[in-house]
Amino acid sequence: GTRDVESLPHSADLQRMWSTQVSSGFAENIPENGDKFLRTDTVVRFPGLRLTNTVVNGFVVDTMKSSAPECVSLLIGESRATSGRKPLVWLFNKLTADGQHQQQ
Repeated sequence: GTRDVESLPHSADLQRMWSTQVSSGFAENIPENGDKFLRTDTVVRFPGLRLTNTVVNGFVVDTMKSSAPECVSLLIGESRATSGRKPLVWLFNKLTADGQHQQQ
């Protein structure tokens, strides 16, 4: 693909995000610590509007099972940003409920 992938330095915040997902019960028997964290931006362009979705995934190679090691990937964070013509950004935010924390 053509998306840029950025390797993030291991941090307490990323580890906390990993631990939150592991403890949510989404998947069983996942190691408590993530090995690697990657950020990926996906840009979608519409006439007059640009949407950037950012996801952070954590990865670990699980060797705890008796079978062959397996790579585990968890989505641990995501965000969305819009830019472009102000009326279109406003309309997009209204339709998707994005930007509610910015209203006052």
